[in-house]
Amino acid sequence: MEEKKEVEQSVRAEIRKHLSQCTEGGTPKVFALLQTPEGYRKIESMIIFILIYDQITIGAAISNIEAELI
Repeated sequence: MEEKKEVEQSVRAEIRKHLSQCTEGGTPKVFALLQTPEGYRKIESMIIFILIYDQITIGAAISNIEAELI
């Protein structure tokens, strides 16, 4: 159980690192959502889902989310 928690914390930290590099110019829709705690949680959840089911990188997941957001 402790190992799962460490993996989860590691994944969330890596996601946080990538999301901190999002800019208004590069990923405006994702950037806008990241301005609120609720938006951050939504984006983080979407990334985790994509990582599990599509098995792509965090950066690719962010790009996919940016393209899908209206």
